Amino acid sequence: MPASLNRETREMKKKAQTPTYEFGDIAAFAPMAAFNGPMSSAMIRSSQLFAKSLQTMPAEVAGFIGRRVEADAKLYSDCAHCDDWQDLVTVQQKWLKQTSEDYLKEMNQMMAISQSLFSDAAKVATQATKDMASEADEKASPTE
Repeated sequence: MPASLNRETREMKKKAQTPTYEFGDIAAFAPMAAFNGPMSSAMIRSSQLFAKSLQTMPAEVAGFIGRRVEADAKLYSDCAHCDDWQDLVTVQQKWLKQTSEDYLKEMNQMMAISQSLFSDAAKVATQATKDMASEADEKASPTE
């Protein structure tokens, strides 16, 4: 088959696969092609990760607040049962120590959640970059 005929055949196939709309050929929107394929997949996955973070973080914070309210209520109850100032100071010191430990533990938990979410997002971005580079290589390679 002559090279010019082969090229014309490829162009006809490509045009037949390009959807058209009443406002014209979709090829007019070539800059939008970046949002197809790997970029689109990465954006979808990133949106899913963002939605997950919107669910995970508030749930963690709400759980922490609930635990702190319970601990504070226990403090008030324990204080009410103190016989003298020494007992009161001991109860408050114990509460303060536990509160500090709880906040530190929660901060570490939130950092771990954030790190996991950002790590997942970085993996998505890295894969999308590799896929886009591979796709660009395929388009740049002459096919016959």
